[in-house]
Amino acid sequence: MPKTVKGYTKASLEGFTGATCPDKDIQTIAILNINLRLSNISLLQSITPLFLDISRINSPTSQEQVYFEQYQINEGNNLIKIGIVDLKPGDYELGYGYYCKKELNEEYPPFYSKTCKLTVTDRLSELDKEIAENEKKIAESDKRIADLKRKISESKEKMKAIKPP
Repeated sequence: MPKTVKGYTKASLEGFTGATCPDKDIQTIAILNINLRLSNISLLQSITPLFLDISRINSPTSQEQVYFEQYQINEGNNLIKIGIVDLKPGDYELGYGYYCKKELNEEYPPFYSKTCKLTVTDRLSELDKEIAENEKKIAESDKRIADLKRKISESKEKMKAIKPP
């Protein structure tokens, strides 16, 4: 960015159709797919590469950037695949967009972008919880089986004690 740029203003993603967000709920290890189609081919020469970042939302007033990359935009359909490894569970924001080169001399140029919300869950923790719940159910079933066996045994003893007339 030129030194004259102090920040940016958000603007809607123009010149593209079918701009998508990846699935909202993802695992700690995932492949994120973003698809966008350049509908205005004349933009190709006048825009920057596509900027893409992922930020972890720590609080309503604090975010931490965990991923940043630039992608060259091509005519027609653009499919971006991002291999994510080891994101901590939590809420994230994924944003992608571009600047118009002629507007980069402004102090706050418009950033033509799209923002997506993501929630990362730890699938292994979910599986551990499921296993623990199933082990608890098995233990309860084992107890019921033991109680039934005891009752059967008691019933057999009672039957032996009863003498036929």
